[in-house]
Amino acid sequence: MKSGLNNIDICAIVNELKLSLINKHVKNFYQLSDTEFILSYRDEGLKQLFIEIPNRLHLSEYTYEKPRFPPKFCQAIRKYIRGRRVLNCYQADHLDRIVILDIQGEGDDPWKLVMEFFGKGNIILLSPDNVVKIARRYMKMSSETVLANKQFDFPQQQFDDIFEIDASHFESLFPENQKKVVNVISRGYNINRDYGIVFCTEAGISIDAKAGDLAVHEIRDIFEAIQGLKIKLKANQLDPRILYRDPELTEQVSVEPFDFKKDEMLHAREFSSFNNAVDQFFTIDIPADQNEPKKAKKKLSKNERILVAQQQQIKEFEAQADKFGFLGDLMYQYFKPLNELLEVVLKAKKDGMEWDEIERKMAE
Repeated sequence: MKSGLNNIDICAIVNELKLSLINKHVKNFYQLSDTEFILSYRDEGLKQLFIEIPNRLHLSEYTYEKPRFPPKFCQAIRKYIRGRRVLNCYQADHLDRIVILDIQGEGDDPWKLVMEFFGKGNIILLSPDNVVKIARRYMKMSSETVLANKQFDFPQQQFDDIFEIDASHFESLFPENQKKVVNVISRGYNINRDYGIVFCTEAGISIDAKAGDLAVHEIRDIFEAIQGLKIKLKANQLDPRILYRDPELTEQVSVEPFDFKKDEMLHAREFSSFNNAVDQFFTIDIPADQNEPKKAKKKLSKNERILVAQQQQIKEFEAQADKFGFLGDLMYQYFKPLNELLEVVLKAKKDGMEWDEIERKMAE
């Protein structure tokens, strides 16, 4: 079963987020665990962006148990983004696994909330001049350096963007290449292997075909399938769905932004947005007391809050009365032997006997 979003999934998510998140004000930021976070914002009511590094981000309608005392990282992020306006939402490079929120700062230049969905994942807050202010994980590696109060350089993509190449560049991968065409596409452009399968099946090419065995027109058919998906992504023409193995829709397999030929043997449940589909797919394992969609709650008046507190206190007193009543009945039932035992213990103590010796004799 799918465990996280690939780079094309993230692109589809971000395209939808732009419609909901841009120009909205951040309400709050929560840290649920070492890897899970929520950014809430106002948009015709309170909405929340769920972030799990390095696996996924999406809007969520579900309620989550939030820590009573936020961790230091969460407090630090709140200090800089709470109440600020989101100016933009985008990937660092097209199809990159880095998502950036530009957030209004005190001056004209925006701060950047950087979310990395690769490796162990990370969340980094950058000042307008790209200096690291706060990070979930600090590191110094050949591919990336994240150090406090140091300049941050975005990791450079080591692969060409499959949606930005031309036909001649794509065709150059195939001559005399005896690897499977699916692997040539996925490794050549650093995309999920499933999308190599997608492009082949959409073009009517066997997923077991060798790259070097394809005719020129077959290679061009695959390229046209890639361009078709690119157009749909840019136009936000999605067809979101959760895929199931069974017609009863109980055994989930995957969540996809489009209806692909490769999935025609599976059963689908369609959604109005990819964010909603991803939310439903990944929250299926949330405990029953947490997985109800968030509902608007009536704000209680001061007197109503006092009444609720008093009713709760009455319940606690009733529970204590039952407990102490039972203990009182038990003591009354054994009052005589308990009284005799107490007299023996007091006499022994009066005669100078130590507690250890008293306990030993009682045990005998």
